[in-house]
Amino acid sequence: MATLKEIAAETGLSVSVVSRALNPVPDRNARVSEATRALVADAAARLGFRPNRAAQGLKKGQAPSLGVFLPEYANRLIADLVMGMSEEANLAGFPLSFHFGLTQEHYDHFFRQLADEPQSGLITYPHALAHDDLLARKIQNYHKRGGSVVVLNTEQRFPGIPVVEIDDREGGAQAARHLLARGCGSFLVFPRFRLHRRGDGFRSEIEAAGHACRIEDDIGVVLGALKTYVSTRHGTAPAGIFAVSDRHALALITQLKMAGFAVGEDVLVIGYDDLDLTDLAEPPLTTIHQPFREEGRIAVRKLLGIISGSAEDSVSIPPALIVRRSA
Repeated sequence: MATLKEIAAETGLSVSVVSRALNPVPDRNARVSEATRALVADAAARLGFRPNRAAQGLKKGQAPSLGVFLPEYANRLIADLVMGMSEEANLAGFPLSFHFGLTQEHYDHFFRQLADEPQSGLITYPHALAHDDLLARKIQNYHKRGGSVVVLNTEQRFPGIPVVEIDDREGGAQAARHLLARGCGSFLVFPRFRLHRRGDGFRSEIEAAGHACRIEDDIGVVLGALKTYVSTRHGTAPAGIFAVSDRHALALITQLKMAGFAVGEDVLVIGYDDLDLTDLAEPPLTTIHQPFREEGRIAVRKLLGIISGSAEDSVSIPPALIVRRSA
């Protein structure tokens, strides 16, 4: 791995200038021109230089890592986030300090750790943020005290804090457009209690196309409605169901098959999340893929931008429809 001295020799610059050019948090009184910064960055890339942010942080008396708090869900989505963040942070030479939990106590412990061992910055995925004003205030207070922070996947907005999120409304709309294109004659969202933006996007698209959209929580009610529709429909138009998570979709498909429905023919079902093994369900599940790995990369890039003094905007990442036999 190349050293600062080798990059200095390659570029004809001093070691101190090379060091300043490669510093993501440069001293305001030690400016480097953009041309010099580009020259040094090109040489560093060619020589395979990787900065030691840990050593840099310790010299400044600060914890060198980026603090990350994620929900304690053992599924593909969280794994993708971890991999994406790790890939991007590794490229920048920043270690990550991961923390996981689901309760207010877990969040409290995390913020206490931040107070005791200040990180270079914070990425948090506050799964319960919309229902917890206290947690929102902690994030805002961390930011007001000068902390660099990026928040993931929340409808709430904070002054000066970028949010990186998946566009759930667009995901629901994609599911609706697919079922409309398949010629469905009846449309239903399941269940209501997790409707949020996914269901809103689906329902808006269906209603804009001139159709009614039913919302149900109870599988028994869903089965009854489908039996009525299938027995009275004209032609072969299938019923279309959008389940707002893959888990709900798979539970529903099991009940549909037990009730004698041909999933993928009488009833088309679309889930949401593209979790592992959904492609091995019977029938394989059509679903909405959330690009959490890319989201993790973007979150780290934005946090490093904030640390270096850039003003970063929020970003909404479109998901992607994965078509399989269930729809």
